[in-house]
Amino acid sequence: MPKPLHLVWLKKDLRLQDHAPLHHAITNAREMGGSVALLYCLEPKLLGQADSAPQHFEFAKECLAELANQLPEHLPLLLVKANGLQAMSSIAEAFSSEVKVYSHEETGNWASFQRDLAVEALFKERHMEWHQTPTNAVVRRLKNRDVWGKRWLEAMQKPTLPVPDFNGLKQQNLPDVSSELLEKLSHSGLPCVNLTEKPWPQWAESRFFYPPELVDKPHRQKGGRTQAERCLAGFFDGRGKNYRVEMSSPLS
Repeated sequence: MPKPLHLVWLKKDLRLQDHAPLHHAITNAREMGGSVALLYCLEPKLLGQADSAPQHFEFAKECLAELANQLPEHLPLLLVKANGLQAMSSIAEAFSSEVKVYSHEETGNWASFQRDLAVEALFKERHMEWHQTPTNAVVRRLKNRDVWGKRWLEAMQKPTLPVPDFNGLKQQNLPDVSSELLEKLSHSGLPCVNLTEKPWPQWAESRFFYPPELVDKPHRQKGGRTQAERCLAGFFDGRGKNYRVEMSSPLS
């Protein structure tokens, strides 16, 4: 592969707006050449945690579906059924230093944090680049909370990033890179599909990850930016009218 693959590892950031890792990957692809692809892992280990349930799975699925519809055809959104370390090990084995990974820093639970530590060790061993961007105003490695408030305000007051400009992004060797990445992952026994080309696969339904007594919640919030904006507008237009005085009451 003559040019690098700039791989955006999606976690709980299934959006185009205000996505620093995606901007970073596209900028580097324009400057140094290569292709950009997005990857989302359906991780059995994380889905099996006590704080995971079908409604979380379906919410992420809806976000991914809207994201796939928003992306241009030449920008692959790969869905793989594998734990993060397993997927990254297969990618490292196939492409090694030709892959540069971009993601937000982990702000999830202990299991996802431990996964990222293992992935970090893998990348260091393979001499692979991993560009991580802070998110959710979380500051790592603080020895105390004396400056936390100041840093939180600085993070929250930064302007949000717009949807990246995909025009002029020359996806060099993209058909070969995309198909080769799918082939390598599949050859490793990891089911994988490009959601910008194909619908949600049958092997990726929530019933395969959760016991039958756990089911989706019909009245939960729906995933995707369109639904999020509708929910936010409803709060400002009505539901949040008395929020300030009722927020502490279990009844109101």
